[in-house]
Amino acid sequence: MGKTVYWAVIFLTLIVNVVALHHTVEAYFGREHEEVFVYTIVGVISSIICFVAYLMWRKAEYKKADNHN
Repeated sequence: MGKTVYWAVIFLTLIVNVVALHHTVEAYFGREHEEVFVYTIVGVISSIICFVAYLMWRKAEYKKADNHN
């Protein structure tokens, strides 16, 4: 995958994470505690995907940098 795809995945997962955080807070203050758990899980999974995409991007970025030297 190209660097652009990694950045797109990172950006989209960050958007999902922010929206999940918003819904988590709204559900918590709305006393809908069963929804808090669902949105928290969505946020955690989104964070894990974002972190893995970052690691893969970093590996691809520095592999390309090493080949030019």
